[in-house]
Amino acid sequence: MNNKYKLTIAVLTMNRAEQLKNALESCIASVLPERTQFVVVDNASTDDTENTVKRFKESISYDLIYKKNSENLGVGGGRNVCFDLSEGEYIYFLDDDAEIPEEHFSNFFADSVSYMDENQNVATLTTNVKDEVFGKREVATAQTMNIGGYGCVYSFHGGTVFVRRSCFSSPMFMNIMYGNEEIAISMSAFDKGFYNVYKPDIYIL
Repeated sequence: MNNKYKLTIAVLTMNRAEQLKNALESCIASVLPERTQFVVVDNASTDDTENTVKRFKESISYDLIYKKNSENLGVGGGRNVCFDLSEGEYIYFLDDDAEIPEEHFSNFFADSVSYMDENQNVATLTTNVKDEVFGKREVATAQTMNIGGYGCVYSFHGGTVFVRRSCFSSPMFMNIMYGNEEIAISMSAFDKGFYNVYKPDIYIL
């Protein structure tokens, strides 16, 4: 399968215009594959989200698709729209209230994409999370076998995960409003003979 882009950065958002701006700008500040696409899906925001995305799109050289839903589809439904609009070999799902830290600008995307290229049996790659309230926390549980230096986990984390698009079909996520939408599809990756991997040495804020 020939993909138009190497990487799609997909962000689902709702009424977080300023945080979304910071999230997107942290991605642009990072080293990205030459063929990178942005997809922003808006769950019927009533703030300045639409104008924020338009201004961001005008400021970058990468392709960006913005889709505003007429109603709040929830996290599962919204991420399904992200998946359908994404044309990258890999999709990176980033929460709208998260950022790539400056210390990982050089390697966050480069190392993750390289790892996925080198390990074709990996369906998803979850990064770590540093929470401003709770501190650094492990987002993955039940680590099992090791692939390429990183442990396999039963469930990936939907808010910071690289996905091999070819391993999944639409609709990707369970149609759940908030939380746990990724559990069933994490299991489906195993059923197909692929693995979910946790990479703790890079993190989002």
